[in-house]
Amino acid sequence: TLCFINCYRVSWATKLSVVFTAGKVIALLLTIGFGFAYLAGGQVSSFQDPFEDSATSPGALASAFYQGFWSFAGWNYLNFLTGEMKNPARNLPIVIIISLIIVTVIYLLANVAYLAVLSPYEVLNSDAVAVTMANRCMGVMAWIMPVFVAASVFGSINGEVLSMSRVCFAGGEKGHTPAVLSMVSVTNLTPIPSIVAMILVSILFQFFPDLYVLIEYTGLAFTIVSGAAVCSLIHIKRTHPELNRTAFKLPMFLPVLYLIVNFSIGIFSIYNGPLNSLIGLGIMAIGIPLYIIGIAWKNKPHVIESALCKSILS
Repeated sequence: TLCFINCYRVSWATKLSVVFTAGKVIALLLTIGFGFAYLAGGQVSSFQDPFEDSATSPGALASAFYQGFWSFAGWNYLNFLTGEMKNPARNLPIVIIISLIIVTVIYLLANVAYLAVLSPYEVLNSDAVAVTMANRCMGVMAWIMPVFVAASVFGSINGEVLSMSRVCFAGGEKGHTPAVLSMVSVTNLTPIPSIVAMILVSILFQFFPDLYVLIEYTGLAFTIVSGAAVCSLIHIKRTHPELNRTAFKLPMFLPVLYLIVNFSIGIFSIYNGPLNSLIGLGIMAIGIPLYIIGIAWKNKPHVIESALCKSILS
């Protein structure tokens, strides 16, 4: 359904994101309201020693960062939608700053609310903390929380498809991915091939049995990709000052600080789980021969070129 909506109309996909986001915010506000009502009633036992039995090793902190990253990752996906925005030079920084502040405040308050109602043990062992909390304090209306959680999941998937398909599309335009991914529907003006490609890749990830292992795979990949992007930014700013005409201007220490923190987390993650990190790197490495054969090799024999085109189109 989400694939069809994104292929048919961009406006439908964006409006659907607004609806799902509204549902998610309503669920969080309900959670915060009930949690602070418990706090007002004197339920503060979870805050007597909040860091008791906490893991403080660098590897554990890196793993926790990766597991919590996706809750705040919307700022990253906004960068892929500049082609869909009006006046991105002005609006993109404003949207990123405002959304990060709102999301951070709401999630911090929601976590305080969880711990006001549930014990740390219950929070750690719950498959859906919001649902567990709703069953505890919402009575006969507890059924509404799974609905909001499902809406949140659908909204996240819709946002992923909407944003990441534009990465495949841009790669096809630049020659970094198969050219078929840069094709746009002449009727709906949507990048249907790249959207379908994103959906197929997402389906493959559903076969991973352990969500947390998958998070570690993708977390390390994000560390490498985002680090490479920031390194490229620093290199371009130093070697091509004539290109520095964009409205997105930041002090140099900010990307340098980002690199230090980013690669530190990656190193700690590798130290904490070398096998999972090696598998994640291996999955990334699969793209190297594909890139060499499909993109970098310009003078391929006609037989290979024809076979590649047929395999992609099929």
